[in-house]
Amino acid sequence: MKTNRLYSSILLFFVYFSSFSQEKAINEEHLLIDNFFKETETELYTEFVDFKGIKIFIDQPNIFENLYGQPCIEKNEKVSFERFFTKKEIDGIVDKISNFKTGENIIQTQLKNVQLSSDIEHKNLVFITKPILVNNKAILYLKRRNEESILIFKKDINESWQVICQKFLYLSIED
Repeated sequence: MKTNRLYSSILLFFVYFSSFSQEKAINEEHLLIDNFFKETETELYTEFVDFKGIKIFIDQPNIFENLYGQPCIEKNEKVSFERFFTKKEIDGIVDKISNFKTGENIIQTQLKNVQLSSDIEHKNLVFITKPILVNNKAILYLKRRNEESILIFKKDINESWQVICQKFLYLSIED
């Protein structure tokens, strides 16, 4: 009988801890989104979108490095993608991309600086993936009318998310 109570208590602890960790991750994801779009008037699509094959760019850092866009900068120093993320972290990111489930909604109440819209015909609507958080670093795929890019973030000492680099998969400059 005591053994069953012990197992039940342990199971309850793990369920509570898992729920707490999941809620903390969701809050952090929305903080990153809100922080990134804070100085723009952005409308995001209401759901996180699929990663659409960007796994190859993450799994093969040399391909990522050769994409158009600013190099990754950390502490005013250029840093390679492979040096910024460890091999273990890259494998974890690729695993999360592979297991991503579509249809998860962005939570409007956790965003101060962003509006959500389900009107996919809206010409300025921005689509994003769920940020993948790894040890105070994150990766996000963003798509808008004239751009598709991968953004790399790092959490600074003030607990604010900063863009370390942005690499473009597609970019159209209009006059």
